[in-house]
Amino acid sequence: MRLHCCLWVMLSLFVWTTEAFSVLSEAFPPSVDRAAGELIGAVAGPDSAAIFQALGAEEKGVFLEQFWGSHNPLILKYYYGFYLGKRSYSVSDAFFERGDMIPSRFRTGAIEPDSALISQGLALCARARAQLPDDPVVLCALGYLRLEQGEAFEAEALFQRACELNNRFVEARNGRALAVLATPMRKKRALDLFRETVSLKPDYEAAVYNLAMCHLAMESIDLNHQFGRVIRKFPNHYDAYYKQGVFYESLHYFDKAMDAYSKQLVANPVHERAQGRLAKVTMELKWSRKDIHTLPELEGLAEKDPKRYLPLLAAKCLEEKEYGKSEATYGRYLNLLDPEQVALYNDVRVIASKNEADMLQMVSGEERRYFLKRFWLLRDPTPTTQVNERRLEHYRRVYYARANFSEGMEPWDRRGEVYIQFGHPDHRSWSDHLVFETKAKVVRVKNRLNDLAAELLDEVLPPDVMHGAYTSSPLFASGGVRGLPVFPLPHRGTVMRDGASLFSKWESWIYGEVGGGIEIVFTDLMGNYRYDFAEVPADSPNRLFWESLAPENVVARIRIRTPSVYDYDFRGDPMGLYISSAVFQASGEMSALETYIGVPWQDLRVIQHGEEVCARLERKVVIYDSTGTLVFQDSVLTEECMDQVPEGPGTLIVDQVRARLLPGSYFVAVRVKDPGGGKVQIYKDHVQVEKYDRPWLMMSDLEVAGIIEAHGNHVQSKFGKGDLEVVPMPSRTFLPEQPVYLYYEVYNLERDEMGQTHYRVDYTIRGAQRNAGARLLKGLGHLLGVEAQREGVRVSYEHRGSTAWEPVYVALDVAPSGPDQLEVEVTVTDLGDTLKRQARKKVTFAIGK
Repeated sequence: MRLHCCLWVMLSLFVWTTEAFSVLSEAFPPSVDRAAGELIGAVAGPDSAAIFQALGAEEKGVFLEQFWGSHNPLILKYYYGFYLGKRSYSVSDAFFERGDMIPSRFRTGAIEPDSALISQGLALCARARAQLPDDPVVLCALGYLRLEQGEAFEAEALFQRACELNNRFVEARNGRALAVLATPMRKKRALDLFRETVSLKPDYEAAVYNLAMCHLAMESIDLNHQFGRVIRKFPNHYDAYYKQGVFYESLHYFDKAMDAYSKQLVANPVHERAQGRLAKVTMELKWSRKDIHTLPELEGLAEKDPKRYLPLLAAKCLEEKEYGKSEATYGRYLNLLDPEQVALYNDVRVIASKNEADMLQMVSGEERRYFLKRFWLLRDPTPTTQVNERRLEHYRRVYYARANFSEGMEPWDRRGEVYIQFGHPDHRSWSDHLVFETKAKVVRVKNRLNDLAAELLDEVLPPDVMHGAYTSSPLFASGGVRGLPVFPLPHRGTVMRDGASLFSKWESWIYGEVGGGIEIVFTDLMGNYRYDFAEVPADSPNRLFWESLAPENVVARIRIRTPSVYDYDFRGDPMGLYISSAVFQASGEMSALETYIGVPWQDLRVIQHGEEVCARLERKVVIYDSTGTLVFQDSVLTEECMDQVPEGPGTLIVDQVRARLLPGSYFVAVRVKDPGGGKVQIYKDHVQVEKYDRPWLMMSDLEVAGIIEAHGNHVQSKFGKGDLEVVPMPSRTFLPEQPVYLYYEVYNLERDEMGQTHYRVDYTIRGAQRNAGARLLKGLGHLLGVEAQREGVRVSYEHRGSTAWEPVYVALDVAPSGPDQLEVEVTVTDLGDTLKRQARKKVTFAIGK
């Protein structure tokens, strides 16, 4: 008794302090009242049932709503909601997203109702039915619970019986239509049942929406009209705008899709999929230079739903050239994915050359990791920075392919593969949304293809355009096909309706610069979103010609030369940059790689400082070893001043960087930028660093220099080599009559009993006139002779010294005859060695104006 009193006091306080409460309708008969008490007792015990029975009608409504709202909301929705005035109910959204009832792109990720609540609800309603076998409300509740459980046949029988007991019971009619829709091959019947329901109660919001969803399940072509009717009747509908937006997006009407998604978010701010779709459409509209989501907006969305919005935020950062932020965002996103999904982003086979793909198949573990580091390093447009923009673009393309080209095939169909390889096309046209070519570079490609196929238009244009005066059709203008591909398609229907046939679809992509300008056509012959390359018609009399334009063959030819395409915006005009290098002996096992950098004065913005003119240059050099690990970096801001601006293309600001490295293979990257004018240039190449710790005769690389000057003591400058100042010529290009300087070092010379070395140097100059020669600038030897050869001339000098390591430099007088490219081969012979060991190196240079 004491428990009864406590419960009664609590309930009384609740009733009198509630501003709005539910009132049972007059249709709540005593039999249902008694059954309600028994169901409450079955869940919460006889004390709760007794309290319920002791309440008045108004208090019972509040009690039922609060009790079932906390114990089983499905009972409240499908059973007692009818008596509480909360009618016009329907099945949960998860019902439509089971199996393949509707296309996957229209799904919202609706959560299935709790199976335990469904089971409990079925048991409780069955208990009520035992007492009320002819109560249409409990029959209808059982039907909806059966639908939630996926038992459409059983649900239909329950709804059918409820309708027999009450022919105007619209909730039962709605449920029956849903049950019929969920059974195979009965969509047309379901459509008729939904129409009957709506005719009985035009303001039944769920039924009007379900009618549109039935059209969606039937893949009707007028979904805009169907969901538009829902929107006109119910402007604040929680999902209809979204479905309309997805329909517009599937037709590539991105402006209309954007408008629909935006309106959905006004009507239902918590519609997460509308937010995601709006962001996705933003990425599409950016190709037409329209921007919807700002960076701060995407940042806020990514905090709320990281898995959906982080890749969109990362792509936005990439677009805004915030590369570090984009890299960090993609990293966060990949950490949220399953390993199988991450593997798709890290798989580079689709953009690798055949040799690279074959190599990738053969390596694993640590070798694979090193291979991938080198792979991305070679493609990094800015290897002097910590961010690899090409890899970020790869992530963006993979996500785009997953989001747009995976509806019929995992992880993507052929369109996704091409997109990842070549990026966004310059022009797209679809069978259900023809787009005429307008961009200049696209029109050039189209005109060229039209010229090639000028005599074969009967195979290109569909029959309804070809018969009669086809030149009057907008699809044929200025002597060529417009909007349609210049490739034969399996036309069987009306082109202005679907572009190909009733079921098949096609897409045409044009790249204005890839491979000199190409068109790639994809077809979906079965209408199941499995797009592949369009094939040459088997019965074409011009099969050999169409084979040359077949999309699969076009892509294969390009991929042999260029496995993937990517253009990086360096945010500055290009500037001239000349790079050369030479390797010398260092100490111990180390060697010294010298990188020589030259930038033309004429490419830099000069500033007047008093009587001088000065130019500034930002320069950075990075070196990676064979594993892709950064082993050296050096960056400076240099300034050089002269009395006047040097004239002519051969005048350079020259810089030099020396790195001590272990012998091996390295990747060198150089970035130069004019901070005043904004011009920028990047250089990258592989360099082999020779091993110099061997005991036999060896020589360094040949450094091509523009100036070599001897000083009396050690030269304190970046160009100093002992008492010499060797200013390199990175361009390796000299004016006529300008001497060509060479500097090199000879190692491990044999010394006689007096400590002297004796060696000969032969300079073989190929491509020079016979009167060419070499002047030894340092008096360490004497000329032995000049010998004319068929390819040029050989000049020999004899040297004597006192150390096993000797620096040597010469000035060559060369007079090119014909070709301006010359080669010098330097051969050192150790005359003090009984075996007369030799060392040999070559270098090329040019004579120009």
